[in-house]
Amino acid sequence: MAEVYFEITSSLFNLVLLIMVLTDKSQTNISRRCFKINVANIFLATLIEIVTVIITTLPFLPYTKLVMHSLDFICNASVAFLFGLYVCTYASKTPTKTIFWNLNITFFVFDVFIIALNFFTPFIMGVTEEGVYYHGPLYIHIGFCVPAVFLLFSIIMYLSCMKRMNKRRNFAIQMTYLVVIAGGVLQGISDGDILICLPLASVGLYIIYFSMESPDYQRLLYTLEELKVSREKEMLANNVKDEFLTNMSHELRTPIQAVLGYSDLILKDEPDLTLRHYAKCANESGQSLLSMVENIQDFSSILDEKLSLESEPYSMTTLVESMCLYAKELTMRKGLKLYLHIDEKIPSRLIGDGKHIEQIIRNLLSNAAKYTKEGFNDFTVSWKNKEGPHGVLKVSVADSGIGMRPADVMRIEEAFTRFDIRNTRNIEGIGLGMTLVSRLLKMMNSSISVQSEVGLGSNFSFELEQDVDDITPIGKIVLDSDSSAKNENSNYELLQFMQDTKALIVDDNEMNMELISELLKRFGLQTFTASNGHKAIEMLRHKKFDIIFMDYMMPVLTGGETLKVIRKERLCPDTPVIVLTANAVEGAKNEYMSEGFTAYMTKPVEMDKLKTLLQRLLPHKAVHLSIELVDERR
Repeated sequence: MAEVYFEITSSLFNLVLLIMVLTDKSQTNISRRCFKINVANIFLATLIEIVTVIITTLPFLPYTKLVMHSLDFICNASVAFLFGLYVCTYASKTPTKTIFWNLNITFFVFDVFIIALNFFTPFIMGVTEEGVYYHGPLYIHIGFCVPAVFLLFSIIMYLSCMKRMNKRRNFAIQMTYLVVIAGGVLQGISDGDILICLPLASVGLYIIYFSMESPDYQRLLYTLEELKVSREKEMLANNVKDEFLTNMSHELRTPIQAVLGYSDLILKDEPDLTLRHYAKCANESGQSLLSMVENIQDFSSILDEKLSLESEPYSMTTLVESMCLYAKELTMRKGLKLYLHIDEKIPSRLIGDGKHIEQIIRNLLSNAAKYTKEGFNDFTVSWKNKEGPHGVLKVSVADSGIGMRPADVMRIEEAFTRFDIRNTRNIEGIGLGMTLVSRLLKMMNSSISVQSEVGLGSNFSFELEQDVDDITPIGKIVLDSDSSAKNENSNYELLQFMQDTKALIVDDNEMNMELISELLKRFGLQTFTASNGHKAIEMLRHKKFDIIFMDYMMPVLTGGETLKVIRKERLCPDTPVIVLTANAVEGAKNEYMSEGFTAYMTKPVEMDKLKTLLQRLLPHKAVHLSIELVDERR
């Protein structure tokens, strides 16, 4: 009886495991159903082995011994056979799985047939005419080698599908194989005196249950699957959102391009004051709309963690002058007083993200003007030197507006939120300005400081550490919008190009083509237009151009596809091709430049940027006229 103590103990543990899996009413699949069959089978196999060992010790019942040994052989084989099928449930549906499944079943049926045949022709075990039970020549082969073959089959199947399993499942199945093989080795070393193979197989089933098949683990898998589906849906939604933002940028910037471009031309050429006033109003509205579009795009990029900050030299002189002019325009429009306190010792060139610093200040100045009905706005910029080529730029924007409650100050980072709706319902905006300011400053390792009191106004300030590129002070800032406009008009006429300078404009929007053409003509360029990529390619086959402006989002052939054909046919190998696009989403520039475009320009086109671009790409065609010549023409 000593040799079955392990079996008796394992049967009790198997019974507990069997009760747990049978009372588990959670959602099941083929793997879990197969596992339950394995648990029931090993419990039955253990009981039959216990009975077989007990009957074997008795000096009588020879035919009962024959039957019990036959059942014991079948159950031992079925333990390895069913475990192989269980492993097979984790394999993908492939020819390999089908072959293994059929081979496994065929071999098991053959094993049962051989054992059944033994009753008629004893070659495994039998009973003599004297009624004595004996072991035949194939006893070891059928009793021990057949289960080993089934175990080998299951290992081969496991190796073919282990890559589809996670680390937890692989560990559980590998540990099960380890203890089962160890049990077979120990039982073989003891020459069958210690029946440890089935008990250790039971331990393996416990490992698998608590690692893979328990309700808690299944719930975890279900939760992970839900999270995976949610993540896929989120990624799909983000892709849809990115596509929407790209399309929105294009569709909104295209008409804004026309509004700003044509109104700017009227302001420069039209002498009639009434028409100039109308054009100015249209231009201001267009600028406001463009600012909203840019805020939405940047906010979305920040949420997606796609917005990257640049660190490059920028002109502090230009930034301060443009922001002072912007503040002056805002306050003049509302009849407010403007106080400027610009530190003359600020270095003329700093290193940082000038574009987003300007965006931050622009939002602060815009809010100060919008929320101030009467009184003043105060714009202060100061500089504090640090050791080495470093310093701290401090900017503050104060107003005498409606102010904020302390509770509202704590919520300024909330997106699409507006406080005190009763007093602010007529103020334009989408509630993203301060959210964007706060998040951009956070990315720059800074923060916004707010001092505000209801009815008395607010003061918004921030500090940024910046490196110095040119320590030359900016000096005193003098604002004269009239003279500035005159100088600006003069600058456009100071740069002209040779009469034979030809530019090709490719755009499916006729209004955009006309506007870009008009802007280029002001620099003396001859302009030609093509409404799609095919027409542009055909024109390039018959005419040479000095520069090409190409819209990207066009029907039939996109700008990128058109450029590929142009480069492939070497129609203009040395001609710069500028992608002219309304797509200003973060990362668009790098994407277009990687396709082979020479430069990137967003709509709406700004005259100064166009001038700089032409100077850089066509220096050999440029003719710099003297101021006297311009004055004479006037």
